[in-house]
Amino acid sequence: MDANAFTLPFQLTKAMHRDVYPATDPSSPSINTSGKIVIVTDASGGIGSNVGKAWSTAGAKAIILVGRDVAKIETMVKELKLENAVVYPCNMTVAEDVDSLFKSVQQKYGRLDAIVNAAGTMGDAKPIGEANIAAWWQDYEINVKTTFLTAHYYVKYFEGKGTIVSVVSLAAFLSNPNSSSYSPAKLAQIKISELIGLEYPELRVFSVHLGIVEAENSRGTVIDMFTPFAKDKALATGGISLFLSTPKADHLTGLFLSVNWDIEEVIKHQEEILAKGLLKPVALRARLGPNGHPWTT
Repeated sequence: MDANAFTLPFQLTKAMHRDVYPATDPSSPSINTSGKIVIVTDASGGIGSNVGKAWSTAGAKAIILVGRDVAKIETMVKELKLENAVVYPCNMTVAEDVDSLFKSVQQKYGRLDAIVNAAGTMGDAKPIGEANIAAWWQDYEINVKTTFLTAHYYVKYFEGKGTIVSVVSLAAFLSNPNSSSYSPAKLAQIKISELIGLEYPELRVFSVHLGIVEAENSRGTVIDMFTPFAKDKALATGGISLFLSTPKADHLTGLFLSVNWDIEEVIKHQEEILAKGLLKPVALRARLGPNGHPWTT
């Protein structure tokens, strides 16, 4: 069985990565984060914990690890021996909680260099008629509302300067049965990030596909089905978030990216990418206009 069967078909760059590499290696001096402050949401999860690990390795001044399960985050901090980690209890779907989080960071540090939205969920993967309503809607609460709230309070307290990285999925662009909550929620997340980039040009805003990550069984049957192809390392998301927090990524703001793509190859071709809108979500392929679509039949 080809472990790259669900990765190669979605490659933008010739070079493919399933782990960190020189440009995204947290130990690389080129992406050192000395003096930087970062917030990582869903820090107890596999992606969030590895993002925290990456920023710790890169030398961040403070890594604010956010989540509802404080005990689990604290255990993770000890296990990974994270330097400069600060655990902060917060429900990222509650505006008052998120407001308090950003206000606290502003008062304590006076700055925020980046936030990585690692929170995500895949609700009831069933046909709409069989889906649990609360579980279905939760995908929008966690994937979409948190993206809005983090950006809203980032701008409020830090004047729209810094980096926002939202962890998304290529599933946003796929139409598969039983994904009526997850795929549209991820697409909305990507579109919101694009618009934030347009509204606040001094913010670096990115949507990053996490790949097919080695997952625990508790994450559900949909993930389990892809176990033979789950070769992407969670640390890869942390590594790319470090690169995207540097000025090298300035011109990529608002775009969709993937941990599997070679970021230096993307930078090399950024003029073509921007001119042709290659990495922006497109809703319609029809050529709309005063004369209608140029039909061929």
